[in-house]
Amino acid sequence: MSQNLPIMPNPTKRSASDDDVEQSSKRRKVCTKSSQWDTRRPSAGAFSFSGPTIQVTVGQGDESCTFIVLIEPLILDSGFFRSMLRSNKFKEGADGVVSLPDHQPATFNLYLNYIYRGKLFVADGVPKEGIEDEEDTSLEEPEKPDELLENKIAYAEERMEELCEATYNKEVSKLIPAISLADYLQSDGFHNASMDALIESGKEFEHLYAGPKEIIQVMNTGVPSLIKPTEDFYVYSAYLDSEWFGAEQDAPAETSTFWRDVMKEYLTRVKFHPDDFPDKCPWEVDRCQYHRH
Repeated sequence: MSQNLPIMPNPTKRSASDDDVEQSSKRRKVCTKSSQWDTRRPSAGAFSFSGPTIQVTVGQGDESCTFIVLIEPLILDSGFFRSMLRSNKFKEGADGVVSLPDHQPATFNLYLNYIYRGKLFVADGVPKEGIEDEEDTSLEEPEKPDELLENKIAYAEERMEELCEATYNKEVSKLIPAISLADYLQSDGFHNASMDALIESGKEFEHLYAGPKEIIQVMNTGVPSLIKPTEDFYVYSAYLDSEWFGAEQDAPAETSTFWRDVMKEYLTRVKFHPDDFPDKCPWEVDRCQYHRH
């Protein structure tokens, strides 16, 4: 005679509750973009890391630095290296040693990161919190709560603006020599990426022009495609606020040509042909005009 034995629950199997499903979905990493698996490329486009190398000495004196670099990525990206290393006319190509005394090692390191990794590592970010108020004991009587709050907010906004400006200027100090190096190396890609980074940085931190120190840097590069957008930054800023015209009075003599061209462009476009002035910044309408092609 058979007995109907009770069915014991299996401790290893149980029905999943809604909470279990929710927790499982949180733990499970789901790739929502199929492009994450788009890693295949033609084999002919790969660098040979066992290929020939070259020594590139950047800078002068004790501040110089020598890089050992694969030749292939350099000649694929740079017209300068392509002409020098593929021709028998240059001693550097035969010796396998190239000097860039007028540029900085940090800038060349930025360039190498670009040709190997396709990115510009120049952004340092701005702290979003941790801005503390400073105690002000100069007030004769205590502030009202509303006034105290307004002062704290105003101080925080001022500090954030200072941090943004300092961070922007720090990025500019990297990108100006990067564009200068790109022009010297005849690297369209590095130039265009650096120019885009300069524009994006200005938009992010709401600083569309550099100070006197940076203007001198720009003028010293002699790169027309860098001087032009810098002039445009000031022309457009003058269109928004004409009070900036007093700023050039204390400017160094080295920037006189720059300010003359800015004023000429401003008067021509804004004063005499105001209808021709675009509603948007020139770099927003067509940033390609500042690129190398």
